Amino acid sequence: MQIKELNIINVMLGINIVLSSQYFKQEYACISYRSNGVVHETDTIFVKGNDTVKGVLERIGFSNTTYESSLDGLNVKVLGDKLQLTYQNQEVKVETNLELFGKYRIDTDRIKKTITLISKQIQMEKDRKISEYVYLSEEEKDKILWEFKGDEKKIDSSVTVITYLEKFASEKGNKIAITFGNKNMTYSKLNESANIIAHNLIRNGIKRDDVVGIAMERSAEFIVTCLALWKIGAAYMPISIELPARRLNEIVNETTPALLIVEDLSLYNRLNGSCKAIYIKELMCELEPDFKQNLNIELAGDTLAYVINTSGSTGIPKGVMIEQLGLMNHIYAILSELDMDEKTVIAQTASISFDISVWQMFAAFVVGARVVVISKSDIMDVFEFVDIVKREQVTELEVVPSYLKILFECVLEDEPHYFINLKNMIITGENADTTLINKWFSIYADKTLINAYGPAEASDDVTFERLTGKCYGNIISVGNVIQNMSIYILDEQKQLCPIGIPGEMYIAGIGLARGYRNDDEKTKSSFIWHKVGSTEIRLYKSGDYGRWCENGSIEFLGRRDEQIKISGYRIELNEIKSVLMQHVAIINATVLCTLQETKELVAFVVLAKEITVEKLREYLENRLPYYMVPNRILYIGKIPLTENGKVNRKKLLKYLEDN
Repeated sequence: MQIKELNIINVMLGINIVLSSQYFKQEYACISYRSNGVVHETDTIFVKGNDTVKGVLERIGFSNTTYESSLDGLNVKVLGDKLQLTYQNQEVKVETNLELFGKYRIDTDRIKKTITLISKQIQMEKDRKISEYVYLSEEEKDKILWEFKGDEKKIDSSVTVITYLEKFASEKGNKIAITFGNKNMTYSKLNESANIIAHNLIRNGIKRDDVVGIAMERSAEFIVTCLALWKIGAAYMPISIELPARRLNEIVNETTPALLIVEDLSLYNRLNGSCKAIYIKELMCELEPDFKQNLNIELAGDTLAYVINTSGSTGIPKGVMIEQLGLMNHIYAILSELDMDEKTVIAQTASISFDISVWQMFAAFVVGARVVVISKSDIMDVFEFVDIVKREQVTELEVVPSYLKILFECVLEDEPHYFINLKNMIITGENADTTLINKWFSIYADKTLINAYGPAEASDDVTFERLTGKCYGNIISVGNVIQNMSIYILDEQKQLCPIGIPGEMYIAGIGLARGYRNDDEKTKSSFIWHKVGSTEIRLYKSGDYGRWCENGSIEFLGRRDEQIKISGYRIELNEIKSVLMQHVAIINATVLCTLQETKELVAFVVLAKEITVEKLREYLENRLPYYMVPNRILYIGKIPLTENGKVNRKKLLKYLEDN
């Protein structure tokens, strides 16, 4: 009997070609099979989404195209890196990338159901493209679409942070709202100060949905100014005062703010006259007796709240526009997750240009709590930082993992008492590692550690993972999706990935940004309409890779493109390259992020003419934020490429090691 006449072998080969290319995200299938005690093995079979099962089988000598759809009695086992499929005393072993699942996530029952599902499709449509086969059962599809999405909660779109601020200013005016340094500001004073600035902004022509840049240090006055803009329905756009003149003007030119509020008049001289600017002290003058009174301007959920500038691959920053409804949904979600109330004390630690600064500054005002603003200089001094956390009895703290690691090394391992009042520690902005998490619980077994994930384009965090003990394995879950938000993990064909299989994370829900300011093309490419299930919805294409766990949490697996995060700052490596390529002395360049104990940016540069590293670094420092300037700049004869014409990272890393 010839093997090709065995229908079951034909069925298995067809199924496994599909499984290998679709389910396991591979472009090849290496399949062995046993019939009547004889082991046979095919050559490695390369397949693409446009291939048909019939065509691939004919290519390897299986011209018989009769298929069985009934696979009762099929058994699936895992043998090392292979799947063993047994049916009617015949075996087929499929070489697959089982590491995609992690060591404990292989569900053979689910794979068995998937094989049966695909076999039925092969029987009916032998000429169908492999990329078009459905390998997700209706049961699993419903679980992903409905059980894994965030809870639906009704939000009154007319209620904003201002609503709560004015309420607490009226009812508990003497309660402290903000602490900064050795000064406190009550709810009454906070509200009155915001009203004064709001009235003065109206005098300066600011109106609903205007974007106003604020170039100030992290401070109580910065928070007051943001609240003032919200009182008139305008949006704030934070601008770091440390930006070089070129970068500052790029942001202003691209985002076209109606006004720029500055605390240092010298900054205005760096604007090249590209924007109207006003000194903050001028806006704090009580010019009329009623300037302390509430403005009572009604706001809607689609009113613009803030614009955060993120790194752009073209060398130009992208202004992410977040509306009031998305802002409030995130605040409500984090208040609920952390169980915050009026006794809560939140540390405001993030740079004003970093999206996590938003909830840190304003969530407290929704529950009548207090926010402690910690200056950059105090954060850089870890001893002063932990002293402030203890002295001000901070209960909620959020930092990037790399900073928490420094705190442990410098202070907390020997003196854990500094966090005696802390209830919740949130880590975000970078991948968390098992070592850090286990160190936390070895010292603070009674305190909650939360791992969070979310891009600026989705109003910050969209998942929370409440860690309660030591972790095992290399990948830490980022948790379940928050209220009124959804995440869809899709493959290259934008089809839902099964549980355990990696794909790109697409985000949906009321927290999605309006888009990128003054950049319709980028908005259309990043925010897409796509049919998921039976409904067409608006999705944000995050560029992040992840996979579902059985309990509906997500494991974050890294970036799809060249975008990375260092110390919480999102950086596009292509943006650094773009700035390098603008220099007349450079004919080619690329930038890598090394993944050692600490992340480092390394620029590889091909010169057209001589220039010192010091001069090149000075050039970059005048055009990029400090955190985007490469730690190392290496001159190289040429950029090595792979056979596909892509930058050969392995050769560059070897060059780095040798030099």
